[in-house]
Amino acid sequence: MPQVTLKTNRDKNIKLFNQWIFSGAVEKSDAADGEIAEIISSKGEFLGSGYYNSKKQISVRMLSFGKIFTDDIFREKIIEAKRKREAARIPESSDVYRIVFSEGDFIPGLIADYYAGHIVVQSLTKGADNLLDQFCSILTELYKPLSIYERSEHKGREQEGA
Repeated sequence: MPQVTLKTNRDKNIKLFNQWIFSGAVEKSDAADGEIAEIISSKGEFLGSGYYNSKKQISVRMLSFGKIFTDDIFREKIIEAKRKREAARIPESSDVYRIVFSEGDFIPGLIADYYAGHIVVQSLTKGADNLLDQFCSILTELYKPLSIYERSEHKGREQEGA
């Protein structure tokens, strides 16, 4: 797996579960834009996984902390987002609500909204684009929607190379 190595003393925010690594904190990277990489401290400590983009000030968006990002971790994040909505009783009170809210659900760059049996997904970044098929597959399994519609029109996508 490719690696992104941070500069000296730039791992504190990641250890506090901050999901963004800014370009000024990156010492070196062998990851391609949009690719998932291991995030490594300047001392060689594995910090987690995130997807990388050299074109943006936010160079890394963390997908997991202290673990390699896997399909199981991705699925569990979406299940946890579903649990939060159910605990708030949102599905009982409305047929229109946000299923997944990007960084708010620790799934950076991906948004999903539920509209009376249909799901609209949005990818905000190149890295999220690479996860979109898997995202839709998990949403289909969990929600059994009548349809899924992709509407990825965010103007920041062009800067991302998406």
